[in-house]
Amino acid sequence: LSKIQEHETALLFDYGMALDLYYFNLIWKEKKKLFSGNDLAEITKAYGCKFDLLNLQWIQRSKQYYKMEPVEIYSLLIPVNYKLKKQEITALVEAADMDDFKQILSRTYYGTHYENLSTSTLEQFYNYLLRYTLKRESSKDPYSVAIIYSYLYQKAHEVNRLTTAIECVRYGVSPEETMNYIHTA
Repeated sequence: LSKIQEHETALLFDYGMALDLYYFNLIWKEKKKLFSGNDLAEITKAYGCKFDLLNLQWIQRSKQYYKMEPVEIYSLLIPVNYKLKKQEITALVEAADMDDFKQILSRTYYGTHYENLSTSTLEQFYNYLLRYTLKRESSKDPYSVAIIYSYLYQKAHEVNRLTTAIECVRYGVSPEETMNYIHTA
C-alpha cells in the first residue's frame, strides 16, 4: 500500500486491487502450510478454479469495456496458474480483439471442457463452476475443509442476492427483472 501511496494519481481502485492481490497471493502460498492430503487437494481445486476464472473475467472486461493496454491488464491479474497456462494468459491478454479472445478462450482447459463457456456467460460460468466444484468436493468428503469453504461461499452469495433484491426494490425495478438479477447473481 505504501508503494501506491507514493503515486499522486492513486485511486481507491488501486488500493482495493492491491489488497485483493495480496489476499489471493497469501491464500495460495499459505494453503500448503494449513492443509495437507485431501484437504489440500480440495482447497487447491476450489481456489485454483476461482483464480483462473477471475483472471478470465478481468482480462475480458479490461479488453471489452475499458480498452486497456496489455501492460495494464497484467497488473490486475492474480499471479497464480491452475488450469490456465502462462502462454494462454499471455495470448488472451494480447489478443487483437474480442473475436481473437474468444478463439483463444475456446482452446483453453475451460473452453475445451465446458461447451457453454463464452465471453457473454463468463460471470455466470464462474458462479456455476465454483458452486459445482464446491458441491462435488463437499459431497465426496463431508468432513473436509471443502464443506466449510462451500458453506462460506453459499453464505456470501446469499448476501449478494439479498443485496441485489434490496437494491432492485429501492430503484423500482420490476419483479421479473429483479428475479432475473437474483438468478444470475
